[in-house]
Amino acid sequence: MSINHTEAETVLTLYGLYEEWGAMSLVQEAAGRLRLRSKLRRAPDCNLRGGKIMSRGQPHHILTNPIYAGRIRHKRQVFDGQHPAIIDPERWDALQARLTGKASKSRNTKQHHDPSLLAGKIIDEVGERLTPSHAQKGKKWYRYYISQRLVTGGNPRGREAAHIAHPCASIGGCDCTCSSRPNWAACPRD
Repeated sequence: MSINHTEAETVLTLYGLYEEWGAMSLVQEAAGRLRLRSKLRRAPDCNLRGGKIMSRGQPHHILTNPIYAGRIRHKRQVFDGQHPAIIDPERWDALQARLTGKASKSRNTKQHHDPSLLAGKIIDEVGERLTPSHAQKGKKWYRYYISQRLVTGGNPRGREAAHIAHPCASIGGCDCTCSSRPNWAACPRD
């Protein structure tokens, strides 16, 4: 593995921005103003991917990736790598401590007490994965699944992309046909 000096400059710039500003939102703004671009790479189908202005999560991914400190992550452990470092390992460690201290929610903990049982198991009419979401009205929470195209800003084909989950889906799955209707008045399980 060798260092791509153009991409290394982007990495060093992001580290400098975080050390200066100390907040990911400010780093994201500054990266946008500097027009920092994501890594350009060739996909297996020979098309070029990346090379665009960085999205919200890309600076965070770069700042938390141990590969830039000459290390490698395997599962939850970090090991010394056999490649040269772009960032001094002590600098990387200090930045990780700073990032962890500013995290709004603790990492490596289960965040949901009531997981979405159908997450990753249902798809829309064009074969894209549906993502769990929810809404609250008063004290009642409503869970539904929405097409990934709508979440990422793709080209939605209309309202059919959102599917409302039946309340019985949260207790082990619904085998009735009511989940395709927005009104569950005819559900045989109610």
